[in-house]
Amino acid sequence: MLKHIEFPPSFKANKSLQISLQFEDESIIKNVSMFYKTDLMADWSSLGSYKGTKLVIKDGNVKEINFRFAVAANDGIAEYEIYPISLRSLSVSCKPESQYINKSGILQTWVHGQCLDEENNPIRGIRVELNSRGKFLGAVMTNPDGYFEALYNGMVDKVTANFKGTGVYEPQKK
Repeated sequence: MLKHIEFPPSFKANKSLQISLQFEDESIIKNVSMFYKTDLMADWSSLGSYKGTKLVIKDGNVKEINFRFAVAANDGIAEYEIYPISLRSLSVSCKPESQYINKSGILQTWVHGQCLDEENNPIRGIRVELNSRGKFLGAVMTNPDGYFEALYNGMVDKVTANFKGTGVYEPQKK
């Protein structure tokens, strides 16, 4: 019956979300009702046409959106509820530091730092790209506490950390 749900996995306050449903055989569909509820709402609120509607969450304190829809078709009724379908998008800040190590006349640069979300929570398991003066050094993953590190031969300076975004985490602003 259901072929596709369009509902972004993350949202930002005051930004429009496109929502739609597609069915395998539209000719048997009699009626579709769609509803949403945020973590701050007590009751479900109706949405527009299942073929395409927009939703704007105005409250910046909302953390999640839940989605419910009911489909009446020639062969019966089906109801779906998804808790949550979309989570508030969070900005990310990854700040690298460099330390120079000279062991036995061999100069190395230890690059380390931490990635935090806008609520100052560490972000684990994300890929961070390290660059020096516009040159790609390599990519590292953050550990469970949001820290990353890499060791490079020679002197590496002006290191930047870039996160390209995933899921609810937005790409890092440069």
